[in-house]
Amino acid sequence: MQLSEISKSFKTPEYVWSANGASDHPTPPQLIYSVAPEFPRLMLERNIEGRALVMFIVEKDGSTSHVTAIEATNRLFAESAEEAVRNWKYAPGYYEGEPVAIRSRIEIPFMIREPNKSLEVTSLADARVAPQL
Repeated sequence: MQLSEISKSFKTPEYVWSANGASDHPTPPQLIYSVAPEFPRLMLERNIEGRALVMFIVEKDGSTSHVTAIEATNRLFAESAEEAVRNWKYAPGYYEGEPVAIRSRIEIPFMIREPNKSLEVTSLADARVAPQL
């Protein structure tokens, strides 16, 4: 997925930071490459929808690390969401002119749309991804 498609797919995840009492916040990282999570085939066959809340770190180089689903309606949704986020790439966040690692989280719902059974994924910011299955 290229940048033009990403801007249509995901909005910025929720970022969690502490600036040690400073009044300004870091500039959040900007998503530059994203892959949509795969809808687990078993869940699709059983017509089961769900969600996963994923916590991760956007590192100084823009890679993601410590990717963990902290909540999920099913482990298959958790695994799919984690795998997708591990492959995301960011322009790093900055604080006082220096790149910084920033802890982030995003909720990824897995919803089946009728009639063509395409996957719809939404972020915390209500952005939508709808790849065809």
